[in-house]
Amino acid sequence: MSDPLDDETSPTGLPVLYTDRLRLVPYGLDPANVAAFCRITTDPAVYWWREEPYTTEQQSEHFLSGKLFDGLPHGMGYWAVFLAEGNTLLGQVILQPLEESGLIEIGWHFLEGARGQGYATEAAVRLLTYGFDVLDVDPIYAVIRSSNEPSIQVAMRIGMRPDGQGTYYEKPHLRFRLMQSQYAFQSQDKTS
Repeated sequence: MSDPLDDETSPTGLPVLYTDRLRLVPYGLDPANVAAFCRITTDPAVYWWREEPYTTEQQSEHFLSGKLFDGLPHGMGYWAVFLAEGNTLLGQVILQPLEESGLIEIGWHFLEGARGQGYATEAAVRLLTYGFDVLDVDPIYAVIRSSNEPSIQVAMRIGMRPDGQGTYYEKPHLRFRLMQSQYAFQSQDKTS
């Protein structure tokens, strides 16, 4: 796995991150362009919790206006996830402040055809490593709708544990948390 500081960086300063199978490309760096963003964020199977799906026009405007990148702390943002070789788009991962809570959130959204193959787990682990080791964020949270069992399973596979619930994005969510020390212990345990 490459050191993120040695990888190519986007115009917003985010690094390209790699795993054995995946390439996490920050939006704004080709091929993580407006078309990739719109493909993920306007797909009702991906954003199923929205009562009205985003339109391509709304999401294009959001991306092109720069609102997607505004106000994020240094090193945080959105990455499109591709297969390591080629430009097959699989989904996206996010590391950002969680609304006005001050908590740092990790998130993942994957296209239907990319589900069930471990891609979300692999991409999330890579983003956790970046968040903990490079940005020194601690802890990292995920908020997930209680009906989203696949995302709950991803959170559990990456070592996150239930940490209560709350209202986020105007809807009730379960909250999961992972501390840097827990993650380091889990990572060490896997390599022993």
